[in-house]
Amino acid sequence: MQRVYWTVDLLEAHLVASFLRAQGIDATVFDADFVRQDWLAALAYGGYRVVTDDGDAVEARRLIDRRRANDFAFDEAEADVPACPRCGSRDVVEDAARRRIASAILFVFLLPVVWFKWRCRCRACGNSWKALPRKPYRDLAHDAAAAETAR
Repeated sequence: MQRVYWTVDLLEAHLVASFLRAQGIDATVFDADFVRQDWLAALAYGGYRVVTDDGDAVEARRLIDRRRANDFAFDEAEADVPACPRCGSRDVVEDAARRRIASAILFVFLLPVVWFKWRCRCRACGNSWKALPRKPYRDLAHDAAAAETAR
């Protein structure tokens, strides 16, 4: 095991370890509980250390350096923004007009309106459509666990 990163911030250490695990490198925060017992002496203990296997250490350091330089490109296709079904544009906003009407009815008449659906509107072509509900985290975690066991 080799130390590839160290910090005095526990959250940062866990974020770096999670980042490395997402990249396929087995990384752990070494002695996290021991250092956390006496956080005033965290520097004397060597801080929170992220360690990996010897064979993955060079690649892990390279990935951490790329992360520090913010050198990861964001793929727009993976964004959580729906594409317009008519023109395919990703210049989409949530159409808030119906929400405003429902809020006004609630405010004036104290009558909750639940009949409206979330809608999206394309800025490029003006198309409006019913937005698909986003999956809750519980379902995403279940899908990830099922994919992991399928391997």
